[in-house]
Amino acid sequence: MKFVFIINSAQNQRCIKRVNEFVERGYDVEAYAFSRCTEMRNKPNFDLRIIGEFANKTPYFARLNLMLKAIRQVLTSTRHDKEAIYYLFGLDIAMLFRFLSRKPYLFEESDLMHTYMHKKLARDVMERIDKYIIRKSRLTVFTSEGFARYHFGDAYPANICFIPNRLSPAVADIPAAARQPLNQEHLRFAFVGGARFESVARFAESVAKHFPQHEFHFFGHVDVNYQKRYDALRQYPNVFFHGPFRNPDDLPRIYAQTDLVLSTYDVKFDNVRYAEPNKLYEAVYFEVPIIVSSGTFLAERVSELGIGYAVDPLDERAVVGLVSSLSAADIERKQAAARALGKEWAQNRNDAFFERIAQLDEV
Repeated sequence: MKFVFIINSAQNQRCIKRVNEFVERGYDVEAYAFSRCTEMRNKPNFDLRIIGEFANKTPYFARLNLMLKAIRQVLTSTRHDKEAIYYLFGLDIAMLFRFLSRKPYLFEESDLMHTYMHKKLARDVMERIDKYIIRKSRLTVFTSEGFARYHFGDAYPANICFIPNRLSPAVADIPAAARQPLNQEHLRFAFVGGARFESVARFAESVAKHFPQHEFHFFGHVDVNYQKRYDALRQYPNVFFHGPFRNPDDLPRIYAQTDLVLSTYDVKFDNVRYAEPNKLYEAVYFEVPIIVSSGTFLAERVSELGIGYAVDPLDERAVVGLVSSLSAADIERKQAAARALGKEWAQNRNDAFFERIAQLDEV
């Protein structure tokens, strides 16, 4: 089999990682991508052809027109590959591909993009298109089981599989860092990643205001659109910003100085309520309890695994209540639950997925 990948963002490391997996397993691949006009942090280990560029601020319909023309060119250039299967990342790519072609494809969905639309009618129309694309695919990959629940409830099609955002096995090659001892009277909370949600800022603010004995640390960049909001937190002496870091190289050092990691996102968006972010797997791998937003699929997973806490981060009283209730004994129980799952559980190993890929030839 030959796979032709069409990627909606060359800067998305998850997509690059997925293509690399196919290359490492000996598949013949061609890869095309759209660039978001920002620097690629890691160069791919395969030939990646950029077929269009646009900024995040490019109007949506102008972006779709550019993508439509480029995907048509890809289909034209690969029309002689009779055995090719197309691998499509994102609803926008899949929708345009399906409009132009009836060739076999795989579909990978890591975000419910249409749930951010303001008009209900538009969301409903896009949801119907999304489900149609899923059903017509040879195989659909979700990065969260919650997405299948969103689309289909408990009875979803047989052509669905799940590849959560686990850590690269390469993380095991990075030297471990000595963890600082847990001190219940001086807890260190941290957010690791791109800060761009009000819920994260509000949680940090509640901790900073009411618990001067504790600390809150930000590791990673702050989205330019939220810069003023996060800069306001600098007034608190127990809030610290450490700037960008190297992933995964710096993760052992960061988590070694973290007692609880925050993964509270704004639940007003359906995408957030059903997503399963990679912070879940970082928390397990580094045995650091995770704090998530209540009322989410992620909160259900954290409760089921016994590895963290759920709270409404926008409710100051709820945050204060949670932090006040934290004890060294309970934090250590959450650490033990993560340790029991094991580090391999948190690493990206997709043998079952590639067994299903191999079966495509038999259909």
